[in-house]
Amino acid sequence: MTSAPIREPSTPSRAARFMAFPVVRIVIGIVAVAAPVILTLWLARATLDKSLRVMWPQFLAAVLCTISYCCYVRWVEKRPVSELSRIGAWREVATGVLGVTALLAATMGLLFAFGIYQVTGSNSWTVMIVPIAELVLVAFVEELVFRGVIFRIVESSLGSWIALVLTASIFAVSHLPNEGVTVLAIAVTGMAGVMLGAAFMATRRLWLAIGIHFGWNFMLSAVFSVAVSGHVSMGLIQGALVGPDWLTGGAYGIEASIVGLAVVTVASVFLVVLARRRRHVVLPYWKRTIPRAE
Repeated sequence: MTSAPIREPSTPSRAARFMAFPVVRIVIGIVAVAAPVILTLWLARATLDKSLRVMWPQFLAAVLCTISYCCYVRWVEKRPVSELSRIGAWREVATGVLGVTALLAATMGLLFAFGIYQVTGSNSWTVMIVPIAELVLVAFVEELVFRGVIFRIVESSLGSWIALVLTASIFAVSHLPNEGVTVLAIAVTGMAGVMLGAAFMATRRLWLAIGIHFGWNFMLSAVFSVAVSGHVSMGLIQGALVGPDWLTGGAYGIEASIVGLAVVTVASVFLVVLARRRRHVVLPYWKRTIPRAE
C-alpha cells in the first residue's frame, strides 16, 4: 500500500506578501472608506442644486462607504465582516446613543445648575433633523477608519493597549486643524478616542462605538447648541457655556474642558473594565503562546 505524496506548502506570491503588511492594508482600508464618500459628495455638489442635495447625499455616502469597507474586508483580508454583523446591531447602536445621551444630559444639567450653561430660549424641534445625515456620516466614516481599519489591524499584531494608545493619538491629532483647538482639547479628544476604541474592544463590533459617536455629536450640537470639536452648531435649546476656557472649552466646545475630560474618562474606564472582564484584550504577538506540536 503506497502512501499519498506529501505536498510541499505553496510559497505565497509577491502580491500576497505585499498585502500582508499591516501598513499596506491600513492604507487600502482607509481608501476604501474615504473614496466613496469623497466621490458621492463631489458628484452631488457638481451636478445638483443645493436645494436638491439635502441630507440624502450624506446618507448615501454612509451606505456606500460601509459597503466598500465590507468589500475590502472580504476581498483583501478574506474573512467575514463580523464587526458589522447585523445581529444585535440596532441594540448596540441604541445602547451607545442612549448611554451617551444620559451621560451628557446629566453633565449639561449640572452645568446649568451651576450657571455655567445658560439657556436663552429654544428653537423648533425640526432643527434637530437637519444635522442628522451629516452626523451619521461622520460617525460611520470615523469609526470605520479609526476603529474598523487602524485599531483592528494594529491590535492584531501589537495588541489592544498599543492599538488603543496609537489610534487615540491619531484621532486627537486629526482634530488639530479645528477651530479653537488647545492642549486640553487634544487631551480630551484623545481620551474620546480611548472611549471609542474601548467600545470596540468590549463588543468586538463597531455598532456600539458608532452609536456613542453619533449620540455624543447629536446631543451637543442638535440639542444643546454647543460647539462640537470647534464646529459651531444650532440645536433645540438656545444656550451657551459661560466661564473660563478651561471650564467651558472656549470655541472648541466642551471637549476642550476639564468637564469634557472627566466625562470621557469615566466612560473610557467603564468600557475598558468591561472589555477586560469579557477577556477581549488581545496580547501583542511577542506575548502570545504558541502551542507545541504533539
